Amino acid sequence: ESYARDYFARSKADFARGNYQCAASDALESLRLDNNNADTWIHYGNTMFAQVNPGEAEKAYRQAAQLRPHDAGIWNNLGVAYEQRHDYTNAIHAYGRALNEDASHYKALINLTILELRSRRPDRAALLLARLNTMKESRTDASAWCARAFMEHNPRYLETARQLDSNTAFEVMTLLEQTTITNMVQ
Repeated sequence: ESYARDYFARSKADFARGNYQCAASDALESLRLDNNNADTWIHYGNTMFAQVNPGEAEKAYRQAAQLRPHDAGIWNNLGVAYEQRHDYTNAIHAYGRALNEDASHYKALINLTILELRSRRPDRAALLLARLNTMKESRTDASAWCARAFMEHNPRYLETARQLDSNTAFEVMTLLEQTTITNMVQ
């Protein structure tokens, strides 16, 4: 067990330096020695996500969720991995599970709101956006302002998003304006 902790610590240090390949290798070694550590599974998932491998990230987050099923953060991460793999139905379920575990989990709420908008389900998105609007974090989050701009067709909201974080505003609005995913969720 102490060796597993040592490999986990090395993996986190490698990750912090941006050496994701070594981080993944050390995380796997830690998991070989102790595969019941949810934190290591989460870290391995983050490492795989950093290497643009959402399939492996998904597997790691699913393992972590089995070990800690009431952790909203894990379910949110799993939703992001599903979304990156274009598995929108499971992404919606994972974000929903995150919110069932913690109704105030901001990242899951914003991720689900944007995915519902992208899925062309404005009624669901409007309910989620109403919840977002009650949260302090949404006042300084470019993604939330983009969702407001998209729902209300208000260019001032988009300008607020751009002022907060122009890169995020561009990415979110690009996603929201795509029309190729109109029937992505059943």
